Amino acid sequence: MFRKNCDCIIIPIISVILGIISGIIVYNVALAAITTAVWIAFGLACAIALVLVYLTTNARRSDEVCLDNYAYCLPIGIVGTIVTAIVAIVITIVAASVVRAIVFGLGAAFFFTMLFSFIALIICLMKQKCRCME
Repeated sequence: MFRKNCDCIIIPIISVILGIISGIIVYNVALAAITTAVWIAFGLACAIALVLVYLTTNARRSDEVCLDNYAYCLPIGIVGTIVTAIVAIVITIVAASVVRAIVFGLGAAFFFTMLFSFIALIICLMKQKCRCME
């Protein structure tokens, strides 16, 4: 059964706004912890990808509704976060560089998309398990 999911429309819009803000902050302030943040984002993306694979392979009929709702925006966030994290790690970026701000902002947008979609998926699964929707 197909149900409209407004979360996959709202989440990327909010994520792009937060990504732009993150890129501006990175460009204006030389943060020493950017490499650490990129590694953390990469690790979280890999962990969430493993959780998503586990959920899809062991899905029950009640879980399929939640997985169908977030099957589009969550993998995009995961793949985008992993790719931009790899690009940010591989490229040696000069401090206060426009390229650094763009890569970090794009990575932040994908990261927030992944994070918000995963949180929405977990909330949906909890509502399904607890029967809180009734």
